[in-house]
Amino acid sequence: MTVVALGFWVRFAPYGAWKQHPERCFVQGDPLPTTFDAPYYMRLARDVVEGTYARQDLQRAVPDGVNRPWPAPLLSLLTAGIHQLSGVSIPWIALVLPPILGALLALCLYVPARALMGPLGAVIACAALVFSPFVVHRTNLGRFDTDSLNVGLPLLAIGCLMAWVQARRRAPLWFAAAVGSVVLHAWWWDQSPQTPFLLAAIPMGTALAMRFRSGDRQSLWVAVALLMACAGAVFLLKGATPFWQAAERAWGQLTYMLVKQAPADFPNIGLSISEQVRPTFEEVGRSVAGHSVVLGIAAIGLLWLLIRQPRALFFFAPFLVLGFGGVFFAQRLAIFTAPLVGLGLGTLVDRLQHQLGSFRLARVAFAGPLVVGAVMLLPAFVKVAQTVRWPSESAPVVQGMVEASRRTPKNAVLWAWWDHGYHIQYWGRRGTLADGEIHGGDLVVPLAIPLVSSDDNFAADFMIFFSTRGLAGMHAFFQANNLNAAQGLAALKTMLSAGPDRCEAKAQELGLQRIPQEDSWRAFFFPDPPRPVYLFLDQLLLKTAYWWYWFGTWNPATRDGVHPAYRPLYPVAVWSDGPNRQPRTAGVHLQRGELHLGDRIIPLGTLGLIGPNGTRTLFRYRFEGGPHLDVHRAAGFGVLMKGAPIAESLFHRLFFVNAPPSSGRFRRIAHRPFVYQLWEVLPASLEGTRPKPKRPSP
Repeated sequence: MTVVALGFWVRFAPYGAWKQHPERCFVQGDPLPTTFDAPYYMRLARDVVEGTYARQDLQRAVPDGVNRPWPAPLLSLLTAGIHQLSGVSIPWIALVLPPILGALLALCLYVPARALMGPLGAVIACAALVFSPFVVHRTNLGRFDTDSLNVGLPLLAIGCLMAWVQARRRAPLWFAAAVGSVVLHAWWWDQSPQTPFLLAAIPMGTALAMRFRSGDRQSLWVAVALLMACAGAVFLLKGATPFWQAAERAWGQLTYMLVKQAPADFPNIGLSISEQVRPTFEEVGRSVAGHSVVLGIAAIGLLWLLIRQPRALFFFAPFLVLGFGGVFFAQRLAIFTAPLVGLGLGTLVDRLQHQLGSFRLARVAFAGPLVVGAVMLLPAFVKVAQTVRWPSESAPVVQGMVEASRRTPKNAVLWAWWDHGYHIQYWGRRGTLADGEIHGGDLVVPLAIPLVSSDDNFAADFMIFFSTRGLAGMHAFFQANNLNAAQGLAALKTMLSAGPDRCEAKAQELGLQRIPQEDSWRAFFFPDPPRPVYLFLDQLLLKTAYWWYWFGTWNPATRDGVHPAYRPLYPVAVWSDGPNRQPRTAGVHLQRGELHLGDRIIPLGTLGLIGPNGTRTLFRYRFEGGPHLDVHRAAGFGVLMKGAPIAESLFHRLFFVNAPPSSGRFRRIAHRPFVYQLWEVLPASLEGTRPKPKRPSP
């Protein structure tokens, strides 16, 4: 209980810092979650409460929508039930439920750990899991996701199987508890319900083999009958599909996280996700055990355990495989490494206690190993006690999403970067094209193409086309003309660049075949949008330009794009030959064209001074090839850029320069300077009022 209580404390302690910064952590009195995925489950819980939970979700993957899990995810149902019983709002439940489940992980590990070692060693193992910095990070305040029980339920199933192997009485109950844990895990892990069955295959096979060798045929037949009944129930409800899809989907998800090269014509988005990077051993040591030395000691203890008790190798085989992936491939999987670290440290403490006990030193045999275990846990405990996890979304940006719900029609579609998809669906109650689950390379590339375009008309037409036709329409165009990804994307851009008045002639020039059931190219490429389209830009895109510009300039032929240098600077002072710049600020010398960053002096190629109405005054300097700097002189905010024409991109011109487009295709609805903007995307005129000169390429 002490471990569980301390687990609660380290997870709830950051709330004090939250209360000191309400403008950062709360919107309309409700707390914000600390993960981008949390609003997905929050929204499903809200729909359950409001009675609007339907099989098809038309607010995701616009225009096609997606099928929702049925029944609703267990996490959302649990949240909806707590809300209806207690009256506590869903955001507050999402804040406090993850720390509670995270601290209770100690109980899940204690069952199998106790089967392998003594009480003290098992307690140390549980403490190492609960205090693991990465586990605390994934089960902290507002980390409203399935991570906690994705670790806890498999551990509980393993513990029940190990108890079943050794049980002489009530053995069927232990096996039923193990099967129940696996089924519950499949319901809990709605994003990959097949994976829990795969994780349980080796431990369950090991338990069945050990029970068979013990000669208990009766319990064995009961277990087999229970498994057959479960398999039969799945077959009657779902057919044979779940059985052959299980391995395929699990392998696809592992490939997505572990293999960072683009497997096809479009990029692997895992490249741009921080939790899927390949960590170093030192990073794994700090994140999982508090220090790399402690991780090394735990590895020795784990090896000792596997040598002394080979059965542990088979029971914990899934954690060994996924934990290995967390150490060498994807940081996200490091949460499965933490129980192994706990078992390793617990084994060492247990062996030390056993050796001291053989010398009949009762007090030393308990106190000595306890102190050693506490010392090994200290780096992790200190690290988590000093860490504050803040909301994943900025509160002012979320306020912009709430404002969007007030300023746009209910059927509106918000064109926003995929990171914000779930938050917009929950706080803004509006549809999006991509989100935390739906963000494949062939979707994210089109999502970024308008942001990098220098042509407002092309960008607006592309957004309306894709919001109306979606991936299905794009691929139908490719297939009707037998085009590969590189050829198809180029032809798509060419047709949209031609405009509605010249698209028929351009199609004839390119020799394109019309898509079946389409009356004209104009109707296909320039449709009247069934749902109004709005562009939502925010401050996060200032920090992630390295990736979204790369996606937007992606060329399937070369399987690469352009990574720009795009660095926001604040505050930035502009001074002339007379007065000096302010201390502790970046500054640019207007006459010399020199940017001063601390002790560094960077010669500029060009400088743009942005006025309050969005006008840009350009200064050119003699340093050819030098970077470009745009500065809002009144706000003292600047962006240094080089290596790509990103200064002319739609994002930079709308969000940073804040210049209303002369094309009239974007109408500003709401904005907070340098925080968020909401633009209505207007369809092309049907009277052919497009400018006649050839437009620049996107």
